[in-house]
Parts: sequence; structure tokens; C-alpha cells
Amino acid sequence: MNRVKLLLLSTCLLALSLGASSTLYADTVVAPNANTSTNANSFQVFPVGEAAGGTFQIGIAASQLTSIVGQDIDAIGFRLPGGASSVASVTLTGFSLELSGSANPIGSLSSTFASNIGANPLTVDSGMLTLTGLVGGTGPNPFFLINFSTPYLYTGGDLLITERYTSSSDSQLGVDANNPPNSIVDTVGAFSSSSTTGTAQFFNAPVTELVTTPAVPEPNSLMLLGTGIAGVAGMLRKRFFGK
Repeated sequence: MNRVKLLLLSTCLLALSLGASSTLYADTVVAPNANTSTNANSFQVFPVGEAAGGTFQIGIAASQLTSIVGQDIDAIGFRLPGGASSVASVTLTGFSLELSGSANPIGSLSSTFASNIGANPLTVDSGMLTLTGLVGGTGPNPFFLINFSTPYLYTGGDLLITERYTSSSDSQLGVDANNPPNSIVDTVGAFSSSSTTGTAQFFNAPVTELVTTPAVPEPNSLMLLGTGIAGVAGMLRKRFFGK
């Protein structure tokens, strides 16, 4: 009898742990996907290292983001180029970061920043930003993250990241990037945080990591899990007790 109860309890606990395991780990995706474990061929200073600040848009094709559709993006990351030295910290003042859909195809972004901003624009972070522990080396180097104060729900389609800041404490600090930009990751940039227009299809395209919030099981999923546990328990009961 005790062995049967122990078996039933172990089975239920195992099923519960399997059902909850999807909530324990965040998902990440790197764009371009091809650079997940491979250095890009150049660098770009706009994301964190333009001394006088600026406005920078990064467009990412939907084809790179299929694994995170329906999830909340709560951080983006960049990494130092291969061969770069580690940097203790960098501070951006007057920083703001907005995510949205892209109103124009990646590879054909407009030079007018507002014209590229598509559906569901959301400011995910603003104020002074300080990043620490930027690790260099032969690469690919670890990503350093910009954590959002407000998550962005990604529902599919091309993604546009619009960044503005007034100054950087580390002049000309570059991040890993590909030259030229293309239909996978594209850019528009201007050397002023207040600019309404910039130069399109010119600046190198940063390798960008997107980090999503772990999925939370929906009530229907939990109900199915409970039904499955009850079914397993019923089969074991029938086997050992014949009813």
C-alpha cells in the first residue's frame, strides 16, 4: 500500500514539474540568427558609444524572430566585437528606447524616423542608463543587456527598435555588427538625439539579442495537466487495486 502511494505521489510530482518547467527559463534569440555563435564582420558605435549621442533605428526581419512570437520581450543585448577589450561600464544620458512594428520592409527603411514606426509603439525604457561588465575577448563575446522597465509583447512581423540618447561616457565604443546592413537587420542613424531624419541603409547592423519573459501556462493548459495527472493516477490505481 505505501509503495503504491509513493508511486502515485512521485508520478504526480514529476508531471507537475514537467508542466512548470517552461516557466523556469527565458527564451533568447539573436538577430541575425547566423551570428548566434559567430562574430560579425565589423562594429557599430551608435548603440552605446556615440559621444555626442544620436538617434538610431534597428529593423529586424520577422524571419529571425519566429521562436518568440507571442512572448514579452523584456531586454535587448549587444556584445563587444571579437578582439575588443573589456569595458568596466558605460553610461548613456537622456536615453530612451522604443519598440514597435516596422511600417517599412527591412532593407527599405525610410530616412524619416517616424515613417518607420509601425504598429504598437511602446517606450520600454528611458532616463539615464548605466551598463556594467562589458566583456571583451576573441568572441563571440557575451551579450550585455538593456533591461526594460516595461515589457513589449511581440506578436509577429518585422520589429523596429528606436533608440535615442544625448551623450555616452565612452566615446566610440563599438558593438559587434555586420557591414553592410541588409534585409535581415537594417539601420537608420543620425548624430543628434532630436533628429527627425537620418541616413538609411548606411550604418553597420548590430548583432542584437532579444530576451523574452518565460511563458506562463494558461488556465486551459493547467486543466489539461491536471486531467493528465488524474488519468495516470487512475491507471495506477486500477493496476494495483483492480478498480
